Amino acid sequence: MQFLVDYDLGFLRRAFAGEIFSHFLPEVSQFSVGGVGAGAILLAGVLYLTLFRRDFGFTRASLPLLVFIIASPFFFKMFARHLGYFDIYGFILACVALLLPLRKAYPAIITLGAIALILTHHLHFLLYIPLIGFVCLLRYLAERRRLAA
Repeated sequence: MQFLVDYDLGFLRRAFAGEIFSHFLPEVSQFSVGGVGAGAILLAGVLYLTLFRRDFGFTRASLPLLVFIIASPFFFKMFARHLGYFDIYGFILACVALLLPLRKAYPAIITLGAIALILTHHLHFLLYIPLIGFVCLLRYLAERRRLAA
């Protein structure tokens, strides 16, 4: 349903995805909605595995942790079950906030991603934007402490 709404009649919630689709497709099919959802799930999985490899590595000792996390009923549960939900985009941006190096463009990239999240769904303002802001703040504080030491 969210892919059928666009901004033609004013600023509506959940209209960002529909607005993007309306520029490329004259009609939204079930395949395109499922394709976007499956692509987002695949991207989120790759980003998570990249984070896991960076922090724990793919060793014999870390394998039980990886299996425990992926087999958890909370891990990707909502993402895989309902492709139309937009929570996965917040997860993707949080992973990007953890993976990107702290350069001059870092705040701009994360801010643009946060704006896109808010335009995608208003609940991101309460769910993922505070988390992503906290991640950015912790990374900057840790970097400053590391440089001072």
